[in-house]
Amino acid sequence: MKMAWWDFLIPFYAWLHNVGIGQRPGSTLFIVSLSLLLSVVISVVSSLVMDMKKLNRYQKEIATWNKAKAEAQRTANKRLYRKVKRKERYIQKIQSKVMMERFKPMFIYMPGFFAFFWIINGFFNGYLPLIAGEEARYVVVLPFSFPIEFFGANLGVDNLYHMLFVWWYAMTSFAFGAIVQRLFGLNIGMGGMSAFQTR
Repeated sequence: MKMAWWDFLIPFYAWLHNVGIGQRPGSTLFIVSLSLLLSVVISVVSSLVMDMKKLNRYQKEIATWNKAKAEAQRTANKRLYRKVKRKERYIQKIQSKVMMERFKPMFIYMPGFFAFFWIINGFFNGYLPLIAGEEARYVVVLPFSFPIEFFGANLGVDNLYHMLFVWWYAMTSFAFGAIVQRLFGLNIGMGGMSAFQTR
């Protein structure tokens, strides 16, 4: 019999199934908890690695420049426009620095994240369907039907939408990520990309 790539993880997968994570609502709550935990871990790593004082300073400079540029365009003020143009190269430079600073934490947490995701995906999309049937791969049941079956399927007598692990994780991770980053003061935007836009 051909071995699956996750066979060496069967003891761990069996334990997850035995403690109730292999069926709803255990699987639903497990993914929610996992999303929250990973959002906190990523935010902690980001807050330790990124220079937030410098990022905040750059953000203010970019926002001020964008405001001045918009004012120059709105009023056709040539003097203000020349002033904006003189600073444009500097703004492009610090926008690039902001982008690079935000990428720094990813080099630390992404390898671990992908390995962890690979293991959990093997549980929900490899191990569970084999021992508990195809429906086990759906980790949450939404209280409505949905015409697009890319994210899951309408199942059961009530024809409710059953969502796959990867999409339920994506939804909860996005929601928790935005909240946790704000709590950690990591909601640094790019201040617009106008310095890179074609004029």
